[in-house]
Formats: sequence, C-alpha cells, structure tokens
Amino acid sequence: MRFQFWEGVDISNAANTFISHNALKQQFPGRQIWVGETGWPYAGATQASAVPSIANAQKYANDVVCWANANGVPYFYFEAFDEPWKGPQDNGAIETSFGLYKSDRTQHYLPQCGSNPTPSTSSPATSSPATTSSSADCQAMFAQTSCRTSSEDPNQVDQQSVANARGWLCANYPQYCTDISSGGKYSSCNSVEQLSNAMSQYYNAYQSQGDSACSFGGVGHVANSGTPTPTSSTPAPSSTPATSSSTPATSTPATGSSTDCQTMFSQTTCRTASEDPAQVDQQSVANARGWLCANYPQYCSNIVSGGQYSSCNSVEQLSNAMSLYYNDNKAAQGDQACNFGGVGHVASGSTPTANPNAQTAPTAQASTNPSTQATAAPSTQATTGGNNTPGSTGVKASYCPDTLYACGGACYNDSEYCCPNGVLTQKQFC
Repeated sequence: MRFQFWEGVDISNAANTFISHNALKQQFPGRQIWVGETGWPYAGATQASAVPSIANAQKYANDVVCWANANGVPYFYFEAFDEPWKGPQDNGAIETSFGLYKSDRTQHYLPQCGSNPTPSTSSPATSSPATTSSSADCQAMFAQTSCRTSSEDPNQVDQQSVANARGWLCANYPQYCTDISSGGKYSSCNSVEQLSNAMSQYYNAYQSQGDSACSFGGVGHVANSGTPTPTSSTPAPSSTPATSSSTPATSTPATGSSTDCQTMFSQTTCRTASEDPAQVDQQSVANARGWLCANYPQYCSNIVSGGQYSSCNSVEQLSNAMSLYYNDNKAAQGDQACNFGGVGHVASGSTPTANPNAQTAPTAQASTNPSTQATAAPSTQATTGGNNTPGSTGVKASYCPDTLYACGGACYNDSEYCCPNGVLTQKQFC
C-alpha cells in the first residue's frame, strides 16, 4: 500500500517515488509484488506539498496506472466510487474524495494513457520498460515472431494498447509471459518486443482461430514470415480461451456457435441483445464479464477454459453467466440484476439457466478497489450488508457518527441510501 498524498509528496514527483517497487523486485527476485492500494484525492485539505484537485488526481492516475500497465505490475487503484458516508473521523472531505466516479456512478475522471509520459526509473530490470533500446537478442527474437506489433519501436505503437494486451494475456495465460517477466530471458527487451514474444506464443498455440488469434485489440499483426516463437514448457489450454475483462475488445473473439451453445443461449433468462458477437459491443461484453467473473466466479465456471461452454462465442458465454446471476438475484433486485451496464436484457418465455454450483450469490456490489482497467461495476447496486439490520432505515450503532445509520457494518446517510433486508442500497432503488 502506498499513498504519496499522505506522505506530502508534490504531484510532479509522486509517481516517481512510487517506483521503489522496482527495488523490492530486486530484493525479492522471482516473486510477484502487488500494489495493495494507491490513489489521489480530488478534494480536501493539503498535506504538505500534496494538493488535492481533479487535475492532480488525473495526473497521478495517468502516471501510476499507465506505468503499472506497461510494466505488468498488478495493483488496486483506490477507488472506484466516492464514499460520502465517511465522516470527520476519516479525515473529512479527503477520504470521501478518492473516487474515479461519484457515488451516483457519474464519472469524475479516468486514467488516460498513450500521450502521457511514464515515470522514470533508475532500475535496469523493469519488466517492460517503454524505451527504444534493444539488444541484438531482443531484435533477433522479434524478427522470429509470427505475431507481432506493427513496429519494434515503442514510440510508434500506442502504449495503452500494448498495456491492455499484455495485461489480459499475462493474467489469463501466464505461461506465455515467463520469458518477459522480471528475471526472464527477455525481461530487458522493450515493451513491444516483450508483447510480441508473448502474443506470438499465444498465436502459435491457437492458430485454429485464424488471424483473429493475433488481433489483441488491433495491436497484433501476423508476420509475413519468420520462425515461430518457441512456447514455454507449460502446455497451452486445450480449449478456446474465454474472453476476460481486460481483453482488448477484438482480441480473440470466438465466433463459432455449436448447437449446444445455441440451445443454452435460448434458455437464458438474462442475455445479450443478439447471439451474434458482431452485433454486440465487445468492450461492453468484456467489461460485464470481467466484473461478473471477478466478483462472482461461481457463475463463470462453465465458460472458463475447460468449462462446458468454453467453446461458445463471447456473447453466448456472457449470457450464460449473466443468467445465473440474474436467477439468484432477481427477487431482490428485479430487472436491475440483468442490467450489466446495459448489455444484459431480460428474456421472455425462457427456461431458467441451471446453476451447477447451486450456491446463493451475494447482492451485486461495486468494488472500491477496481483492478487494472479501473472500470466501474456494470451493475449499480451498492454494497451487501449483513442480516443484523432488518429495517429499511437501518439501525444506530456505536461505531457510526450520530448522523449516520448502520447497515451490515457500514455507516450511511439515510438521505442517499436505505437498508432493506440488511442490504445497503442507493435510495433510488429502495
């Protein structure tokens, strides 16, 4: 966990002090180091040289998120939504003002990469430095890749696209990233050389998908010639990979649909508007799937690699998972449980999708620590409360300020939220 704001660091140097992460990597070689939490407030009192403002919060998010994505550093950015229920004991306006989104889910700002400079670093062993230096080994490797970026020069390739592709690939198929991770054979190569090495291994394993297996949101291109990049010793999954939340929108869409997949789709109670992936916005599909599978993996067991529907196309898979969630939550949430940022639609006259895991799902919640993409949860339901607050107005508790009510361990303002059946919910949904 690292908050340069509380350390009073000026915004111009905040992200550079963050990169002590590299020193930790050298101290603990072979271990993956996560950033547990970091962020910058847009309002509140100044801390030494650290000034809260939208402009400074935007710059900090740009610098840290873009650097972390480009270097394959996993992190939790604090936070997705403002927390207006925090009071003076929580440093007042500062603690209520870290959100990328307001509590009503309207946007403050989001990280923007590409044109923003990444923080400098003195460590020579960063996992994917966006530099133009390239050793002879790196150049020879790049020349042999069968799927690569359009240029070997990082300055000629959009770095946000590089970060998105690498993030998805290394998170879902880490066996293709062993050579480019810290200490790996190509860990000193530049960002596009590293990505090309990983993409090429993936493409070689999934050539049955055709050129789409080398798309990765448009950053990948099939090479005209070249010796296929050797894959790592870890075998590739035998089935078509499932789309993930961080997948670039067009990375590896599965367009084939078997009879089983079509039958499953026809029985879903919550589904996409079309069974044809080309008719549905794939970024919305990726966002919805990412949130759902990250927060409620029990609904995604059939669609991940090796699952019953792992070979179905992206919208059939998402519809299966959304339907399972909707079936378990429609009684409490109504049609809102099938919203998922607008990509879900309640089906009429369908047989409910069976949940093989048969476990009760918690009410949908928006994580305050979103991962690499900082994407808000597609559903707008608030945090799940406990069963100690049966009334819709919640109860008073010693741990809450006098002006706030308690709901399942959280404190809230009854002008903005309610607590039906122990579930903290935005007033508009009460």
